[in-house]
Amino acid sequence: STNSNSNAILGMTLEIKSVSDEWATVTVDTDKEKVIEEIKNMVQAYTDLNDLISYLDAYDQETSEPGVLFGDTNVRKLMEDINDMFYLVFNPNNLSYYDVEKQAAAKGQQTYTWMDLGLSLTAKNTNSDGTGSWYSSMDLDMDKLNEMVSGNWDLLYEIMAGQRNASNTNLDSTVKPTAVFNGTAADKFSPDNAVNGDTNKSSWGANNGFMAEGTIAQGQNEYTIYFQKPTTISRLSIYHQDSATALKNFTVEYLDSATGKWETLRDIKSNSVDANHLGLALPTTVQAIRINASSTNAEDGKFRLLDVQVFEDTGLAGKLNQLTTALGDTTSGWFSERNTEVKSTITDIEEQMERLQERMDKKEESLWKRFNAMESALGSLQNQSNYFSSMMDSMSTGKKAK
Repeated sequence: STNSNSNAILGMTLEIKSVSDEWATVTVDTDKEKVIEEIKNMVQAYTDLNDLISYLDAYDQETSEPGVLFGDTNVRKLMEDINDMFYLVFNPNNLSYYDVEKQAAAKGQQTYTWMDLGLSLTAKNTNSDGTGSWYSSMDLDMDKLNEMVSGNWDLLYEIMAGQRNASNTNLDSTVKPTAVFNGTAADKFSPDNAVNGDTNKSSWGANNGFMAEGTIAQGQNEYTIYFQKPTTISRLSIYHQDSATALKNFTVEYLDSATGKWETLRDIKSNSVDANHLGLALPTTVQAIRINASSTNAEDGKFRLLDVQVFEDTGLAGKLNQLTTALGDTTSGWFSERNTEVKSTITDIEEQMERLQERMDKKEESLWKRFNAMESALGSLQNQSNYFSSMMDSMSTGKKAK
């Protein structure tokens, strides 16, 4: 709908300026100094956040004055979640951190943490009574960071921004085209036929592509990828054999693990390219991906897919980005939910105040009625008293006259 696209290349926004018959080449250069600068900015941002929340959650023993957020367990949980991100382990082999034997057999590859980049957390008490130890100070060892940037750039990239094809490593056995698969073992169709990471067009066929009997190429128009467990993905790529046989009109959906509902990621119309690269605005935890085609560019009318790749972040920065993006989401993020909770609490208090005011008004009205009745009775009693006083005076005057 606009000339701006932030989904084509992760971390980049493309501004389309004009139409051309020629291919445009985008060159991305490595800026190591910028990476160092951003890591230093991250440390400062963490420190600023930590200092602010520490102040709001503090309790002054001398004045007995609590901070605005003192004792708020939600704030404590927020800081614990953020701190957990800086204790994450990057695991190139996707092995258990404690599986020493497998780690040793993995050709020397090891796990990495933020400490390998020079970052470290130190727990500290923020309150004079010794509480608040869930807050930490963050330190940066510049020598360590410079050494990593200058001598291990490729490793740094993997540690920070690594991704893996989850549709190739995390498949459920129920990956299938449509709800029913009518093929046989002789068709050599297996769940990873179209999700094996193979985008080589020469591999197209019953063994490696997606043309076996009963598959999408034989008239089925729906293909679903199920995952063994809920998987947080940030982007996916759909590869066709070529533009002439590519799916033309199709919808890409995901099964949201949080809601259990199918949501539309992209509705693609008049597709004429051999690959579609789609990004999610927010990292989303999904249980499945579904491609539903309504038409194809192929002259024989068959629906074909060469490969589908669904990527999840494995790098430390990617994981941190997932958390902070989710926290800051304006509709479902932590701050949005807390804002809603606080507003709800305020509304409840206001409603309680209104009910109390109504009770006070009714009580006041009742008291006024009683007071008025008492005042009326008192007035009547006073009139009677005056009457009797007058009569007594009259009688006393009459006796003196005789």
